[in-house]
Amino acid sequence: MADDHPTRDLLPRILTEMRDVLEQLRPGELETFAEIVARAQRVFLCGAGRVGVATRALAMRLVHLGKEAHWVPDDTTPGIGRGDLLIANSGSGGSPSTLGTATRAKQAGAWVATITANPEGRIARLADAVVNLPAQTFKTDSSAWKSVLPMGSQFELCLWMVQDVICLVLMQRMEVDEASMIRRHRNLE
Repeated sequence: MADDHPTRDLLPRILTEMRDVLEQLRPGELETFAEIVARAQRVFLCGAGRVGVATRALAMRLVHLGKEAHWVPDDTTPGIGRGDLLIANSGSGGSPSTLGTATRAKQAGAWVATITANPEGRIARLADAVVNLPAQTFKTDSSAWKSVLPMGSQFELCLWMVQDVICLVLMQRMEVDEASMIRRHRNLE
């Protein structure tokens, strides 16, 4: 009886769901996204809710890669302008705060990139680089949800993985090894 837990099948189901989503990614979109990150003088990042939490992890990794990265709206975030990039991730493609930030970044002459489940959304229409991550989001019609995970967890978990793939591409493109990334890790903890 100890092996008859209802949770026993959850992890395999979640892994299958994630594999099914990630297999739909377009390598060219990941390459374009990585290229715009590599070209940017500075990278600014934003996102709402749990998408924001995952995106903030990308900001940390970009610093480890040697990029100047800023989380919007931290008080120490400088002004954005030409040659800079805003990564504005949004599952729905139209999160109000993220859309507002992306709009202001474009007005300032910066590039915008997004990872979204809605490549036709308002943020994607502003963006210079779009990665379509076709996963269930918080705003997905609940009658269409196919995920065992609640709310937008499927998108959020896949977002973490996609961002790490982009970082692996950047490591190669920028010729950065893990040892140099470790040296850039914060030492004030």
